Amino acid sequence: MLAARCLFLMIFTTALAAVPASDARPHLQDEPAASDPASASLAASDRRFLRAALERGQTEVAAGKLATEQAASEAVRRLGEEMVRDHRQSNERLMALIRTDPSFRLPRPQRDRLDGLTQLQGDAFDQAYLRQMQESHARAIALYTEAAASVQDAKVREFAKQTLPTLRRHAAETETLLAVQARGRGTEAQADPRRER
Repeated sequence: MLAARCLFLMIFTTALAAVPASDARPHLQDEPAASDPASASLAASDRRFLRAALERGQTEVAAGKLATEQAASEAVRRLGEEMVRDHRQSNERLMALIRTDPSFRLPRPQRDRLDGLTQLQGDAFDQAYLRQMQESHARAIALYTEAAASVQDAKVREFAKQTLPTLRRHAAETETLLAVQARGRGTEAQADPRRER
């Protein structure tokens, strides 16, 4: 019996050693696998847009969750809730278009920015979060505007066009909150552009 167990362990260990290291752990692909008919039919530039959009969308959801927990201002917390809701919906559409590898992880720069936010609380968090939303939405609007005019796949192009108004609304709301913070006066009711909807 002992000999049989030893033989099994030797065979199992040899089999594990034969598995390439790249197959033994999840990995982040630069593009969806070419074997996927849906993603293989997309032009490389379309896939790059979808990948970049998904990275941004997942970052917005993660940052929005932090805002709901760590912001001092009720208006900033509500903005975070809106970001989570809207970008989750957008991410679901992106996942359907790109059929991305489920082991997808955010790149290091996005993770570092989120880590920086986790260290902040209250007013310091509000300021840093709003500045990050200001910058990220300016970049996202530029990305989606270019995609709406240049991507080849009709569904991807339509997705970009349909998402742009939401991104512009987020950017406008962020600018409003930043302006109120800069003035250092006004009530949160005035600061929250969603309250009267």
